[in-house]
Parts: sequence; C-alpha cells; structure tokens
Amino acid sequence: MKSISVIIPTANRPEFLEEALSSVARQTALNDIEEVIVSEDGGSFESKAVCAKFKSLPIKYIFQDPPMPPTEHFNVLAKQASTEFIAMFHDDDWWVPEHLERSLQALKSHPDCVATFSNFYESTGPSAPFNLNGHMWLIWSASGCNFADPVFIFDEASVMFVCLAWSWWGNFHYSTFVGRSDAARDAFSKTFETGNCYDTDRQFPVFLSLRGKICYFTMPGVFRRNHQVQDSNKEPYSRFVEIIIQTTRWLMKSFPDNAAKAKELFNKTASGIEPDRLLAISNLLIKQLRPVLIEECGLKFIPVPPENRGSHDPHIKRLLRQICPPVLWNILSRVKNLRPTE
Repeated sequence: MKSISVIIPTANRPEFLEEALSSVARQTALNDIEEVIVSEDGGSFESKAVCAKFKSLPIKYIFQDPPMPPTEHFNVLAKQASTEFIAMFHDDDWWVPEHLERSLQALKSHPDCVATFSNFYESTGPSAPFNLNGHMWLIWSASGCNFADPVFIFDEASVMFVCLAWSWWGNFHYSTFVGRSDAARDAFSKTFETGNCYDTDRQFPVFLSLRGKICYFTMPGVFRRNHQVQDSNKEPYSRFVEIIIQTTRWLMKSFPDNAAKAKELFNKTASGIEPDRLLAISNLLIKQLRPVLIEECGLKFIPVPPENRGSHDPHIKRLLRQICPPVLWNILSRVKNLRPTE
C-alpha cells in the first residue's frame, strides 16, 4: 500500500473541484498517493463527472445523502482513509506541485512530528493575481522572531499562541495540512465533539499538538481561494468577531496549562522587541480581540492609541521590512516558479 490518502470534501462546486484535482494530478509525489477520496456534500452529481476526467488519480467517489455539516464531513472522511498519512484539501483551493513531497519528507525525517502545515498564497483563481498570506507575523512571533529557517518545529505552547492570537484566516489552514492518520483522526474527533462548527481550524491544531510536534513551512505550498460563497463570507462581521473571541476564551479555559506556556513564550519574545515594532505588531490584531489577549490572556501586546487603530497598513509595510526580510524576499522571488501551470 502507498503512504498517503488525499481527502477532498466538495459541495456543488464542480469548476473549483476540477482545478483542485488538476493540482493533485501534478504532484511530484503522485506515486505515493494510495487514494483520493472525493465526497460530494452539496447534492450535485456534477462532481462525479469531474472525477471521471482524472483517469490517472485513484479517486474514490462518495455521495453524501443526506448532507452533513462541514466539520462532521471532515471527521467522517478522516476515518475512511486507509493509509499512514492523510492530506486534507478544500475543493476551492489548489496545491503547488511539491506540496505533498516535502510534507512527506518532513514527517519521515521528524518522527516526533504528527503533522505539517505551511504558509499559503491568496488568490481568486489560478489565472488571477495572488498575494502572500498577510498574517504570518503570528508564525514569526511563535518562532522566537527567527524567520531564517525554512521549517519550524512547533510545540504545544507555540501552537497555542498562534491559535489564541488569531488573525483573519490564521496560519494553520486545512488545505495545507498533511499528517499522521491516527493523530488526525483523534484531533478531528475531538474537534467535532466540541460542537463549535466555526473556528475549527483553531481547535484542530491544538488537539494535534497534544499528540506531537508540528512542522511548519515558511515557503507557501498552497493557494487559498477567496470567493463570495465561502462560509466565512456568509456571517455578519460582528458575528464573525464574536466567534473569534469566544474561541479564544474557550482555548484558555480548556487548555489552561498550554495557555500559560503560550503566555510565557510570547512575553519572553515581546521583552526583546523594540517598542515601536511591538506597537506595530499589536496593531495587526483584530481590534476587538486585542483587549481579551492583553487583559485576559496576559499577553504583553501594547494597547494601541485610538488615533492609530485601523491604520495598520504602514505598520505592516514597516514590519515586513524589519522583522523577516530574508524569507519574505526569498518567497517573493520564487513565486513565479511555484505558480501552477494552466
């Protein structure tokens, strides 16, 4: 048996699914894929016709009837994977060709790691312009302000910090995940049992970190698609922020020891950051979440003066120039070589 199962839940988006499967078919580790489990949860058989186009992929097609919530869908599919490793994939995203290969190499080289995640690009489609994920300052902070290494090894404390101080889309994106099947199934099951169908990508990495360490690639391996039918775009902004704050408080309450370690980790890092740079970092936080992190979590971010709130673009540019130029400029210089072919 080959080493990895790819699981793709889809929901009546055949044109997106075709682009996703095309990126799977271009993987340099194609010979390591035992199965590609495509599960239709939107009530349309068009996805079955799309799957039939990819004769080179070992696709197992499932039609869910009745449909199920997204969190339950991932949980069910993880249990059906039959291999040592699982790669997760949203049907509206796509991978760079080396994504699976480097993830498998990292997992085999680091037996104490249960999963890999990576940075990602954001775009509206394979033929559209794209941007680098703008929230990797969290990863930089959790790494001890060292962005020189291509791979970071994160423990429970660093994972918890990133999930506590969440920014829009965060950094542990499902489509970048490749991990050991037993750990993934356990983490999915526990995430599903919380009953919180939102912010699951903040819970899932925390549960994973209880099983072992996590490898994180600074070089993006995935393109995340922005479009209007995403679940996150259906919620009013105020409700979205409310959910983020609720999850932060839930993490503190549910994992007090790891939250305390995360606090110690960041505050030690913050003590060595120049005040103007720490202010720039503080201004990148979701403004409604900032007082929760400072007052309730005890993280030593700087309260942002009212006149600076919401004016973080200059801070972002300055932060990118000052804190992590080696990896950023290296990434930007290599972007065109990682762009998937049409």
